[in-house]
Amino acid sequence: MLTSSRLFRRSSPDAALPTPLNRAIAAARPAVLGLVGFSSITCILSLVPAIYMLNVFDRVMNSRNTTTLVMLTAIALFLLLTSAAVDRLRAMVSLRLGLWCDDKVAPPLLTAVQDAALRSGVRSEAQTLRELDSFREFWTGTGIHLLVRVAWAPLFVGLLFFLHPVFGLMTLGGVVIIAALSYANERATSQSLVQAATSAQRASNRMASAIRNIEVMHAMGMREVFRRLWIADHRETLAWQSRSSDRAAVYAVLSSFTQSSLGIGILGAGAYLAIHGEISAGAVFASRIVFGQAVSPLIEIVKQWKSYVSATMAYNNVQAMFRNAEDTADRVLLPPPEGALSARGVAIENPKTRKIILRSVSFDIDPADVVAMIGPSGSGKSTLVRAMVGVLPPMMGEIRLDGAELKHWQMEQLGANIGYVPQEVDLMAGSIAQNICRFGRRDDEAIVEAARLVGAHELIQQLPDGYNTRIDLEGGGLSGGQRQRIALARAVYGEPALLVLDEPNANLDAAGEQALIRAIRECKRIGMTVIIVTHKAQILAVVDKVMFINGGTVSQYGPREEVMARITPRNVVPIPGKQISGE
Repeated sequence: MLTSSRLFRRSSPDAALPTPLNRAIAAARPAVLGLVGFSSITCILSLVPAIYMLNVFDRVMNSRNTTTLVMLTAIALFLLLTSAAVDRLRAMVSLRLGLWCDDKVAPPLLTAVQDAALRSGVRSEAQTLRELDSFREFWTGTGIHLLVRVAWAPLFVGLLFFLHPVFGLMTLGGVVIIAALSYANERATSQSLVQAATSAQRASNRMASAIRNIEVMHAMGMREVFRRLWIADHRETLAWQSRSSDRAAVYAVLSSFTQSSLGIGILGAGAYLAIHGEISAGAVFASRIVFGQAVSPLIEIVKQWKSYVSATMAYNNVQAMFRNAEDTADRVLLPPPEGALSARGVAIENPKTRKIILRSVSFDIDPADVVAMIGPSGSGKSTLVRAMVGVLPPMMGEIRLDGAELKHWQMEQLGANIGYVPQEVDLMAGSIAQNICRFGRRDDEAIVEAARLVGAHELIQQLPDGYNTRIDLEGGGLSGGQRQRIALARAVYGEPALLVLDEPNANLDAAGEQALIRAIRECKRIGMTVIIVTHKAQILAVVDKVMFINGGTVSQYGPREEVMARITPRNVVPIPGKQISGE
């Protein structure tokens, strides 16, 4: 891993700033040095067969001394057993080093991936977690051992020169040829491998999108269209992979042919030299073994090139993810908030299209205020509430909770003091109780209290296993109204200071809406600040203020009666349950 850091450092644009991966590599230096030592021992002991053969042919065969043969054989077997034990120890250390690396790097990488997903609005960043596995498996597996073998190759070449200069020169020629083939292989396959990885990611993203929308696709006859699109991406991936494999196979065959030809050449040249009395018979066979040890690492590099390129790309992607992440670990723990929320000159853009959605947004919300956010569809209400809870950072301006900018709060502390129900409710796989307590430490009394607060206790009791009912991803098996009521209970769990609800009554029936109104009143009594996005007039009966969003900015904001009088024609009386037009 230390070696890999040096190999990859030049591809990192901000190498002066250590990432968790850099720190893990630095901390792993003793273990890496141990692996280098173990690999070096096995490389040296790989000479045992050559030395054994040299002594058997040159000494035992000439002296016909059985005792010497037995002693040489015993020593050779002991050294081979030692080599096997050291290699096994190397594999064990390598495995544990990989697990240690994953333990140190994977948790902060997951946080960085989550932050990136929030900023970009896409979910393909999860691929980076698999890329960490790719990097770790290569460099804590074959990577270090292969580099050590390459580093010891000059020793073997030197031994060949010692046996006879002809052997050394032939081996150097072979090394040059194989190195040239390795370079040509890299030039010929790297672009294809990058293209294959890109198209594979596109195919994976398309499949994930299709699975998420399978019901809509089935109902609207879109399955065949998506099947053709995915097949096209998949075939493109296979085409790039095939192109890369075909080219790599050519260079691998040429490298193997070079190695085999030179091996025969070494034996032929050795036999010629032995016939003319320049070397012994043992040196002929020993030179062949040493030659194999000298060039086999280069052959292995050609074969492992695809894995090396993948590990290199994985390293660069992991480093880029870390360097783009915001470090929140050392933020000061602030006093618990009371719920005062304010904004000054806030502008927010769509993270995908970079189109500005909101501009010049300013407001002040006092603790325990209940504010209704209304306005035409597409005016930016959901975008603003996402910024209020810290999901979508503003490109300009600031949003403050109790006087502190949201980005100054520790993430876990901020989350514990915010309740949020998004427009599209998703529940996580697990029990209803786990979802309500946000998968934290289970407090049964607080779970039931949160459910009672939003009127979901009786609803949950009607389910097969009550609070222990298991739900699958995205709340499957529950109706939209049931999911929304459970999401409301999750939002008020722990009595957060700020409660933000984005159209929480969209899937509620009349009884559910009455329960929501009672819950808002109770939340206000407790002291929560409540912000609710709605298109229905009935909910306005329990709010203190109204914020009217229109044209990407706050058009009107103030006490309910004043704002409604300004945006509603005087001869129109809002009918409970009907949508607010704001026009």
